[in-house]
Amino acid sequence: WDNQQWDNQQWDNQQWDAQQQRKTELQQKREEENAKRAEHAASIIVRKVIQRVRVVQPEKFDELRTELETTLSDQLEKMGSMAEKIQQEAEKELLEAQARVDALNEKRLEEERQKAAEEVRRQQEQEKAEKFKRDIETLACDAEAKVGYMAAAETRLEEARAEGAHEVVLKAAQALEDMVTVAEKA
Repeated sequence: WDNQQWDNQQWDNQQWDAQQQRKTELQQKREEENAKRAEHAASIIVRKVIQRVRVVQPEKFDELRTELETTLSDQLEKMGSMAEKIQQEAEKELLEAQARVDALNEKRLEEERQKAAEEVRRQQEQEKAEKFKRDIETLACDAEAKVGYMAAAETRLEEARAEGAHEVVLKAAQALEDMVTVAEKA
């Protein structure tokens, strides 16, 4: 009977040890799963910021880069085994985003240069048009004045002819010819 009790006791101890071992294994498994979930959650937090870096506009790039660096720093330990991979992913995206931002800034700068050149050209054309208009107005005023002188000379010529003053008619005709010559040169 003693042997049987001893065997039962040993069997109970083995059962208890096995049960304790299962509990320990389950506990370790839960802890590992919780650690994996925590790593995954931390990596998701960082990847959300990385995703925003992929589509960032130049105006927000520096701000978002700082946010990514801060988030990486805050979540680095929590990511555990995924930290190195996520950090490499973040660095790669930052480099690509910087290249996109630089290209976009260069494109915008070129567009501004073209716009400025077009504005200068348009302004020069407008100045030419205004000068041309002033020149035409000056020529029109000169022509009107000359027409007025010619009309006055013609009137004097007609008056002189009506009075029969031959010398006056010749002088008026000569003055009229001089006016026509001057008008033709202008």
